[in-house]
Amino acid sequence: MYKLNAKVIAVGMIMALFLVYGFMNTNAGNAVAAEENAKRSLSVTGHGKTVVKADIAYVNVGVTTEAKSAKDAQANNSRQMTNVFSALKSAGIGENDIRTIHFDLSPKYNHIETRGTHKQVLVGYVVTNQIQVTVRNVDNVGNILDVATNAGANLSGGVIFSLSDAKMESAYADALNNALKNGSDKAETLAKGLGVSLGKPKEVVEGGALFPQPLSNVRDAMRLAEVSTPIAAGPLEISATVSLKYEY
Repeated sequence: MYKLNAKVIAVGMIMALFLVYGFMNTNAGNAVAAEENAKRSLSVTGHGKTVVKADIAYVNVGVTTEAKSAKDAQANNSRQMTNVFSALKSAGIGENDIRTIHFDLSPKYNHIETRGTHKQVLVGYVVTNQIQVTVRNVDNVGNILDVATNAGANLSGGVIFSLSDAKMESAYADALNNALKNGSDKAETLAKGLGVSLGKPKEVVEGGALFPQPLSNVRDAMRLAEVSTPIAAGPLEISATVSLKYEY
């Protein structure tokens, strides 16, 4: 009886070992299969740009006046600035295309040194009034500067060439398409080197955009001239980036 029970126990233990071994082999096989079937990824960044001509310009001009009293300095400035406004409107600039960007009233002092001591003496007041003029015909920028100068403007903040909203949107779309193509080409090159095939990207993320910076900044344009000030709008570069992720 005891010998029979021993045999049964031994057989049971052997069967249990086989079951454990088989389970371990199955799990190991499943892990290997899962590893082989796991998707590997390939990520690239595409860069694109497009170059377009500016179709809008922002001209910053102003008037600065000095007088012994703040009241006179303001009155003189107001009179000159009114003339500038009227001249710009007569030149075809709309009222909504003229806006004040800076106004300042400051005292003016002379610094006097006597026997090693410093003294400030109030000698008057300075008023500065600066406006930004939106010029929607970039070929007319030089003429607008001349008009403002001849009307009494004696301060310049420069000229910035840019793009209207509609043209900016169109240019950025072109840059984005170029970035997408650049990224796809990179991915195909890498896939070819790896000896794998790629389908459509699993993930596409739009990156940062670089909008145009002023390529022409006219700082010394405010001077009376008998001839029209020649100013030409140069090309503007719009850039875009995209990130692409593929699985293979």
